[in-house]
Amino acid sequence: MQGENEVRRVEICDRIYAVTGAIDGDYLERLSAYVDGKMREIQESSRTVDTVKVAVMAALNIADELFQQRNQAERVDAAIADKSSRCSEMLDAFLPE
Repeated sequence: MQGENEVRRVEICDRIYAVTGAIDGDYLERLSAYVDGKMREIQESSRTVDTVKVAVMAALNIADELFQQRNQAERVDAAIADKSSRCSEMLDAFLPE
């Protein structure tokens, strides 16, 4: 997000929403397209027209993706920390003080 506060309009599931803030327009478009896609997937698979229910289900799916990515990042960070520690121990064993 950047720039001055401005109002941008995005379309999600055939509804227009105004978003106010310091907004990078391209980034906002990518975000809204992603949310729109998730909502449409859920709408098609569940055959529901209740947009609130669809939005909540989309939010849960997106939150699940986020949590899975965070868990993956934590595992990678732990593996890197472990290897770094082992490398440091090996260097300490071979290098003079």
